[in-house]
Amino acid sequence: MQHYEIRVLKDNGSLSLKMTNDYISANAAIAAGRRISRGSLFEVWRGDSCVYANDRDSVPYQRSPLGAQLGIEPQPLS
Repeated sequence: MQHYEIRVLKDNGSLSLKMTNDYISANAAIAAGRRISRGSLFEVWRGDSCVYANDRDSVPYQRSPLGAQLGIEPQPLS
């Protein structure tokens, strides 16, 4: 199990919800992000690395995640 952070974003890119949990894989964390976000933009982070970010069509995009563009840093794991 690895520790992941799921960030659900508002339309303007600001943080709406942040949750952390342990998942068996990045794919499991991404699936949880899809359920939690209910169609909103979301990102999945593992430590300092963004492992997934989506657009409205749930297609990963190639540019920097919105959180990174806005200077939102991942929180240290405690």
